[in-house]
Amino acid sequence: MTKPKRRLLLSLALLGLCLQGCTPLDYDGGVSRDLSYHDDFKILQLTDLHYCLGTDTDYLESYMDRLYAETAPDLVVLTGDLFMTANKAAVFSLLDYLESKEVDYAFTFGNHDFQGLYSPSWLCNVLSDPATYPHSLFVKNDSSARVEGRSNYVINLVEGEATKYQIYLFDTMAAGNGFFDLGYANLDESQVEWYKRMSDFSRGPEGPEDYIPSIFYFHVPIPAYQEAHDYEGPLKTYEGGYALESLSGSTDDQGLFEEAEKRNCLAMFCGHNHADTYTVTYQGVTLGFGVKTGPELYYGHVEKEDSPYGEGFDLMGASLLTLGDEEEISLTHYFLSRDMKTLYTEVHL
Repeated sequence: MTKPKRRLLLSLALLGLCLQGCTPLDYDGGVSRDLSYHDDFKILQLTDLHYCLGTDTDYLESYMDRLYAETAPDLVVLTGDLFMTANKAAVFSLLDYLESKEVDYAFTFGNHDFQGLYSPSWLCNVLSDPATYPHSLFVKNDSSARVEGRSNYVINLVEGEATKYQIYLFDTMAAGNGFFDLGYANLDESQVEWYKRMSDFSRGPEGPEDYIPSIFYFHVPIPAYQEAHDYEGPLKTYEGGYALESLSGSTDDQGLFEEAEKRNCLAMFCGHNHADTYTVTYQGVTLGFGVKTGPELYYGHVEKEDSPYGEGFDLMGASLLTLGDEEEISLTHYFLSRDMKTLYTEVHL
């Protein structure tokens, strides 16, 4: 029996077949969704939108319209700080916009998302309401998941009888519990154990070498980013980009990166650092920053003398990951000017 057929029988026996947009499945304390995969599957990363009480929503929607049009994504992943000092109207405004694009989207939380005029539980309930927002893939974690954080879940990309890729979303535990709480923490050990359970459950029959290739998305850089930044040697390849601010990240990942190396994680992408857009491959895993989306709060600027385009430009736009057959991935950054008159693309992978 081939590996894909074994995987199918295991999935049918324990999970049942999950179609796009269905209720999340719970196996061994974890949750997942299945989406249909095809070669050149495109994932658009939007990050650090910072929707707030004063956001010009018409402008920001026009800005995102351009990014959608340029990239034609199959899935959109929003890696935190979508909201900051926001109210419920701002939340509905963004979600209504995302629904209007009729493209599936997934959230993971940053350090500002709960700094709003609503409770964390209210936000999680809205994001996970399939009746109102059927394209939202967000899965709110509860006690049955046995894992800390509010946004830990998996998106399985399935083609025929095989799961081709797994997209893991992690809550990097940076969000507080209300408007005046900017609590900041590290990953919890339970999240690493959750990841190990989920990846082991999905693994094929051939042992450690048969893990399904995976991509991670989260908000705050884990310590491996700092290690890669500081390391000079043969285990690091610089893929391109810009580092215009000091790296701000967590101090302990409870061994997540080490486990990811063992379990066929191809790449990890985060947000949080608005003026960093570089990508490195470190110890076999690609680590990247998503390009900050939109002008809210702050963003980086590359001066003319440092620009490959003959003029200065802003580090503002989005990032597009394309998944191919045989674990081939490519990454392109899109830098869209504030007035939307200039678009530059930069290929990293």
